Amino acid sequence: MLRAPNPLWLSREAGMKTVFIHGMVMSPAFWNYFAPAIVRQGCSVAYPLPGHSPWSLEGATLPLRTAEIVDAYAQAIERDFGGEPVTLIGHSTGGFVSLLLARHRPDLVSSVILMGAFACGRFEGQERIAARILRLPLLGRILFITFFTRWIATRESFRWGAHDCVFDQSMAWETEETLTAMEEVRDSLLNSLPDEIAAFVSWMSSTSIFAE
Repeated sequence: MLRAPNPLWLSREAGMKTVFIHGMVMSPAFWNYFAPAIVRQGCSVAYPLPGHSPWSLEGATLPLRTAEIVDAYAQAIERDFGGEPVTLIGHSTGGFVSLLLARHRPDLVSSVILMGAFACGRFEGQERIAARILRLPLLGRILFITFFTRWIATRESFRWGAHDCVFDQSMAWETEETLTAMEEVRDSLLNSLPDEIAAFVSWMSSTSIFAE
């Protein structure tokens, strides 16, 4: 059974109730820097994606199933917000998960804000090479884990890999704040198990909610 994720509290004031879910190979620490100021006037929390530190898949049924992922987040919202509806803010894969939560547990969701989100994890025609590698028979998982481990191994390798995630390469996005945030994210990923990240990527790339 997939246990509920632990919260990273951004604010515990009375007011708007907000849940942040980060993107793939990121961490809740991202929101310490980039959550908008308005949510810090209310009650806001960041949850990790499954397999992303500190949320371990220990004890979970593999391969991961959508119903178990949705149920784990629902348990967290019920625990941390007393079951009251929240605003979901999802970035990239976090947006994908937010759509699933809104679809299957609308009683817990008052609104959804999507940032670079998607409705199909396969990205037909423009899929990331990591997901394609993972589907290779026999060696796919080993290669994925090897590349992932090398990518997060050093500050510089992680920084260069992050360039692919920036839409407008002409923008001077590498500020002191973003570089500090990236290093905190990398530290968190170093505490994740690559095999668990692979399990989550496998689930994502085989899941679609286009029909819904």
